[in-house]
Amino acid sequence: MKSIIESITDKDWILVEIRMKLTTFSKQFNSSVSNFYRTLSNSPRSFLNSTYRHFFKSNFCEGFYRHSIQENDVLMVFFLKSTGINDLDKLTRELSLRIKKLVLIPVNISSTKSMSETDKILLSSKNGVKNYRKILSTYQKGRI
Repeated sequence: MKSIIESITDKDWILVEIRMKLTTFSKQFNSSVSNFYRTLSNSPRSFLNSTYRHFFKSNFCEGFYRHSIQENDVLMVFFLKSTGINDLDKLTRELSLRIKKLVLIPVNISSTKSMSETDKILLSSKNGVKNYRKILSTYQKGRI
């Protein structure tokens, strides 16, 4: 069985980093990363002729995230596994647009190979993995 860090460096995994002002985060998402994630992944809002819920459900099958507060910003780091149905470049562009439609903020989407040293350390340790919240079918797969 592959370790978590080995598994998420597969080509189907992407890294999404979002930095948002603490005031914006508090006002729009009630200071809750879960509220942000729920809005992004389960909202009936429509964009590009598809709801956020449908987009997320049909394009991602596993994932997890963590957050931290750095000065006046909230940093959210998501690791998402693509279902492989759509081209990864197209998928990342649309995901970025959907996030920016929710809240106009910088979004960095890249390969998981460019993860921070913090994430490498956390994902290499059993106790470090506890800093992440599971999403999608990660619960059933027992990934973390």
